[in-house]
Amino acid sequence: MRQKAFLAAFAVVFSLLVGVQSYFFLVPDAGIHLRADRIGASLLNPFTETEKAGEEIADLSVYLTMETEGDASANASLIINDTIAGNFSKGILCVKAKEGDILKIRSSDHIVVTVTDYPENLNEASLPASVTGKRGVTAWGTIVFK
Repeated sequence: MRQKAFLAAFAVVFSLLVGVQSYFFLVPDAGIHLRADRIGASLLNPFTETEKAGEEIADLSVYLTMETEGDASANASLIINDTIAGNFSKGILCVKAKEGDILKIRSSDHIVVTVTDYPENLNEASLPASVTGKRGVTAWGTIVFK
C-alpha cells in the first residue's frame, strides 16, 4: 500500500514538473514576460528598435562644432529651426543638425562664430563657415549636403 501511495505521489509530482517544463519550453519568453510584469517593465522587440534606429540614421545629419572668436565666453545662443539648441557661454558648442535645418544666432552684442573642421559634404553657399552675429537674431544658413 505504501509503495502504491509513493508511486502515485511520485507520478503526480513528476507530471507537474513535466507540465511546468513543457510550458516554458513551448512559451520561451514566458519567464521574461513574468519577470517584466513583476517589476512593472515593458519588453521591447530589439529588431523593431534596431529598425527604428536605422530609419533615424538614414536621414542625413552632421555634427558641427562651433566656437566664438578666441573661444571667448559670449552671451549668444544657437537657434535651430526656431528652437534654442545651445549657448556659447563656454565659447564652444557642438550640435547635431539634419539636412534642411535652419541655423540662426541670437546675440546681445556683436559676435563671430566659426564652424571648426567644416565638413566637406556641406554646401558652403547655404551655410557659410562663419557668421557675424549682430544684436538680436542673425540668420546663418541652412544645412544642405552636396
